[in-house]
Amino acid sequence: MLRRTFFLLLLGLLLAGCSSPDASATPSGRAVRLTSGTLRSQFFASAGRPRNGLIAFSAPVQGGEHIFSVDAQGGSRLQLTTEGSGNKFPAWSADGARIVFSSNRTGTVELWMMRADGGAQTQIPTELPGNKAVPQLSPDGTTIVFAYIDPAIGHPEIWSISAVGGSAWKLTTTPKAVTGPTWSLLPHFSPDGQRIVYASTKSGSSQVWIMSVDGSGQTQLTSGFGAEFPDANAPKWSPDGSRIAFWSGFETKYGEIWTIRADGTDARQLTDQPGTISSDNPAWSPDGTKILFDTNRQTSPQIWMMNADGSDQHLLVDIGIGNTQFSWQPLPSLTAPSRRRAVRSGGGRTKSRK
Repeated sequence: MLRRTFFLLLLGLLLAGCSSPDASATPSGRAVRLTSGTLRSQFFASAGRPRNGLIAFSAPVQGGEHIFSVDAQGGSRLQLTTEGSGNKFPAWSADGARIVFSSNRTGTVELWMMRADGGAQTQIPTELPGNKAVPQLSPDGTTIVFAYIDPAIGHPEIWSISAVGGSAWKLTTTPKAVTGPTWSLLPHFSPDGQRIVYASTKSGSSQVWIMSVDGSGQTQLTSGFGAEFPDANAPKWSPDGSRIAFWSGFETKYGEIWTIRADGTDARQLTDQPGTISSDNPAWSPDGTKILFDTNRQTSPQIWMMNADGSDQHLLVDIGIGNTQFSWQPLPSLTAPSRRRAVRSGGGRTKSRK
């Protein structure tokens, strides 16, 4: 969506704390189906790669903002949350079984986990009070990274916590920017779980950075792409780890979707819209062939899809979306890797048998 809207809403959500929980909501974990249809996947990857499952996102509804899922054609819409007035930033686990998200249902913005169908919604306990957003699960499912706004400093920093809760540790410390916003946020794990890509104003403007999972080795990957693209944000690693998709343009205003190699080279612009039209918040399909993004090219923010090279850009979800980071569910490959076991041959040697 428009960057000004996204970040004003993000900061407003966290610092204002949170609307009071919705007393009329149904019990957590009860999914509400809005349209009929069978959940299905449109695209199938080559053997050994995950298939593309459901797409999770947040959207405004009467009484607040909630998390929904749709299939790869934008249909079979299912409402996954009903409690509270602010359920946002859904992110799938690598096995496609769970979604981590932020919710204000307890009166403060906390981290929550639920099943793919919206069931078993559980708060992740931590000593940090409220103000937690844009969570991401590690590929092995054991760790969550997220942005936390400490009221004492007033801007987001990246923290890490066990997926079952407990003590959190701070990964970034960002100096106050001379002009413009100050933040480190929107962390995203590399496919091997060893590194985190994120956006930070550490160098004076918002750029794409990378670090090890313990916060060491913080390295800036982008430095702007000319006068029309001075800032960068919203990075997401491709499923094979070779490229990073991100937004670049004028921070809190408008810009386009780009990709770079994981070492910061070979920048490619994928979207190109006139004037103040923005394309933002890229999210890769699990098989790496598609990229989701939001755009206001039809006035209100909507979810669009394109091929990974920028071709075939088209509308996917035609409702106005909320303060969102959407996420695409990985499903197991249809072709499982072959397994071999050793058997004894007649001469005492071993041979493999499928």
